Amino acid sequence: MSLGLRLRSLVQNPYRLLSDVGVARGHVFMDVGCGGGFLSIAAARMVGEEGLVYAVDVKNERLESVRNLAVRLGLRNIKTLMTPAEVLDGVPEQSVDRAVLMFSLHHFADIRAALRQIRRRLKPSGLTLIIDPIASRLLGHGTNPQQIIPLLDDAGMQPTYVRKGILLWKTIVKPT
Repeated sequence: MSLGLRLRSLVQNPYRLLSDVGVARGHVFMDVGCGGGFLSIAAARMVGEEGLVYAVDVKNERLESVRNLAVRLGLRNIKTLMTPAEVLDGVPEQSVDRAVLMFSLHHFADIRAALRQIRRRLKPSGLTLIIDPIASRLLGHGTNPQQIIPLLDDAGMQPTYVRKGILLWKTIVKPT
């Protein structure tokens, strides 16, 4: 694993985060805004060879990093897709068991459209974990959970859990 991912794993345990949303062997997992693959790599190990991970990002260099790391680790169940969250080309509808948006929601050009597309990809029993910074002067960017919750409802998703911290907020949502 790359040094950056190893250091990040000391602060945030990707396996614990994925366990919180119930990622399991055989699942189809979607990492929207996958970056360097912090969650995609862990998810690929958790879903096993019979599962599949969609690592989604809009930057090819990030996806190339995920592909290279997956090859080095011998993981063949990761499919990288360069597509915006508002489109999600390459992810079949109602195919995803678990999705995660970690530090990516605030980067979407159209959050409402992205949430609708994510909902369309979820199986009826699917869950989505969202972790995002809280918009503030300190961080400079992020989202306001009070503004996002109504957008989730509009997209056909309902929170089962919401926690607002000082710098971050987290929710787990299910299709309605």
